[in-house]
Amino acid sequence: MGWSYDQFLDTLTARQELIVQLGLERMVAASARLRHPEHRLPPVIHVAGTNGKGSTIAFLRSLLGSPHCRVATYTSPHLCDLRERMQCDGISISPEEIAQIGEEVACRCHDIPLTYFEYLTLIAFQWMTRDRCDCLLCETGLGGRLDATNIVQPVLTVLTPIAQDHAAQLGTTLVEIAREKCGIVKPGIPVVSAPQRDTVRECIRAASASREATVLWAVPVPASVPLGLAGAHQRINAGVAMAAAQWLRGAGWNVASPGVLGATRWDGRCEWLSTTPPILYDVAHNPHGMAAVIDYLRTIVAGRPVTVYLGSMRDKPIAEMVAVLVPFVDQVVAVALPSARAIDAEALAALVREHGCAADVCSLDGLPERLQRADSARCHLVTGTHQLYAVARSAV
Repeated sequence: MGWSYDQFLDTLTARQELIVQLGLERMVAASARLRHPEHRLPPVIHVAGTNGKGSTIAFLRSLLGSPHCRVATYTSPHLCDLRERMQCDGISISPEEIAQIGEEVACRCHDIPLTYFEYLTLIAFQWMTRDRCDCLLCETGLGGRLDATNIVQPVLTVLTPIAQDHAAQLGTTLVEIAREKCGIVKPGIPVVSAPQRDTVRECIRAASASREATVLWAVPVPASVPLGLAGAHQRINAGVAMAAAQWLRGAGWNVASPGVLGATRWDGRCEWLSTTPPILYDVAHNPHGMAAVIDYLRTIVAGRPVTVYLGSMRDKPIAEMVAVLVPFVDQVVAVALPSARAIDAEALAALVREHGCAADVCSLDGLPERLQRADSARCHLVTGTHQLYAVARSAV
């Protein structure tokens, strides 16, 4: 008898306790034990950046998907179900398959201390070698150069907007972070990039030139093109997907017309969970992402007061996120998350008050009740982490 899905989840949970250590040594050793699944993948489009990776992949999946092209995606983190991370044509890996492959990886690599993300990445690659899809849209984790996914040899590299995040792992300056993200650029493999700040643009130019890789700079799609995802920032992400599709079309791929972008869906991105009361959710978890959500919400609220339900991890630039939020909102509810990595909710509320904004605290279990009795005269924003999505969505 092989592992059950519950047994697999127990094993995976134990790996969450391992300290995240960027580096490819464990991945290289483990992939060798598995006969190098990264060499047997369908053509890979490798996507890195700080914000917009998932949305860009969603748009690109719409442009590439057809009866003649089955598109696999590997994304992270998930919102409700771990299996969301590994999909083919929008259908997640089955519980039975992920348990079976998870057991295989664990047994063959029993003496390699694979982290949570490394383990899942190897499972995804093993699954996607089974001749089930025609291409793979592969999202990096938090980095680039030393990210677990960076053992792939892509046909195209994509860089979404790069901003400051994960300072402890990637560097404290924008240049340091950009150089790490550019670590996925491969010799001779074309690069498609979102519009970037000047310092980031120069990093991309330098990294690409040193590896003799051409760069195609994307532009936002015009307002005349309908998008299925809300917010002006999604026009940048859609533009990156369009530029990538343009290159792929030139390489002989079948690409759909821009009209498919209007049907693109990607949960948790400026998603209205409810209209009465108005409750918006967004996965923004850094200042750049938070600013994009506020810019979108500013076009909607029309003077209505705003309450934010905010949870966050300690390693995020929390003070900067709060500074973005408080000029626009008049109340913050700090949500206590049951994670050792989460910021203390009382400390978060105190930080908000220091910025002159009212704040109180609720538990994650208490969030549904707060949302269910939310004042319809207000607009309500739930944000700061992916971990709030499933609970917030279940409440409405």
